[in-house]
Amino acid sequence: MYLLDANVFMEASRLYYSFELAPGFWRWLADPSMLGRVASIPAVRDEITAGKGDLVSWARTLPSSFWLPDSAGVATALVELANWATAPERAYRQEAIDLFLGSADYQLIAHAMASGATVVTREQRAPGAKRVIKIPDACDSHGLASTDPFTTFRALGLRLT
Repeated sequence: MYLLDANVFMEASRLYYSFELAPGFWRWLADPSMLGRVASIPAVRDEITAGKGDLVSWARTLPSSFWLPDSAGVATALVELANWATAPERAYRQEAIDLFLGSADYQLIAHAMASGATVVTREQRAPGAKRVIKIPDACDSHGLASTDPFTTFRALGLRLT
């Protein structure tokens, strides 16, 4: 399964798959055949539905099963991930830790840890960073796969014809 970060939806809608130019992309992503292959979490839904526009309207039409609920495994993973982020050897600044622990990214990675899913994000690795905790770096540290949207879309067989 692929778990999508908020930036996957937001950048697609703003930049390369706008609703008026590529409605087929959004139909494909919401197709019932994609359930179980692609998902996200309520915290990401909350990020993308905070505003207004086509993306907000589209996200509100997705079935609740697209937004994976928390589980006992996710709760355990949240603790493990928080311990990792705050470990002194990481040397992240307190602002970076606070931002991360209050983010949808933190929850998304915990869901991936609990399920073994691949995290899909536009974020790039920054292993030496101290001011921000990047999704790919946290995934790497926990043996999780992370990838970019276009690699994911190819793997899932997206064809815009």
